Order: sequence, then structure tokens, then C-alpha cells
Amino acid sequence: MIRPDTVHALGFNAAFIGAVLKPFFKFKLIVTPLALYDFNDMTLRNLAIWVLKRADVIFVESEISRDNISSVCDPSKVRIFTHWVDTSKFYPIEYKMTG
Repeated sequence: MIRPDTVHALGFNAAFIGAVLKPFFKFKLIVTPLALYDFNDMTLRNLAIWVLKRADVIFVESEISRDNISSVCDPSKVRIFTHWVDTSKFYPIEYKMTG
């Protein structure tokens, strides 16, 4: 039987499953949300809080994602990562979030 010591869950569906299974299999849970979320809906907000509380580390793709996710979890768990790409050819464009 395979018993991983770390599970990397991509997206909230996988993160939810990881959070449910973590107590049974005793693995480290890494979560990468892969989207920005509107946490104004209390059901989604409470579910996200429950899931992210069980994560050991939360990887996000930008400062905007960090701020978004940090609103529902311990900010010390959140880490921004950089994709392994040639940043001289692929780089962030300037944009403004509306809302």
C-alpha cells in the first residue's frame, strides 16, 4: 500500500478531499488554489476556512492570490511561487482588478 508523506492538492475540490483524508493517512497537505475566489458567500467562506486550516502550506501564484487566500486562512501558511518559465519572454502585464 502506498502511503505518501505529502499530498499536493491542486484546486479546492482536491484540497477538500485532502483535508478529509489527512487525519486518516497522516500526510502533509499542500494546497494550490489556482483561482481567485469571492469569499462573500458564507458557505464558500466557511468551507474554505475549514479546508485551509488543515493545509500545512498554501502555494499561490501572485500577490493578488496571496491577499485573496489570506483573507480566510493563516497568512503565515501562504507562499507565492514562481513558475519555471523564461521571465524575459513571459512576464506579468499591468492590470487593474475591478470590483
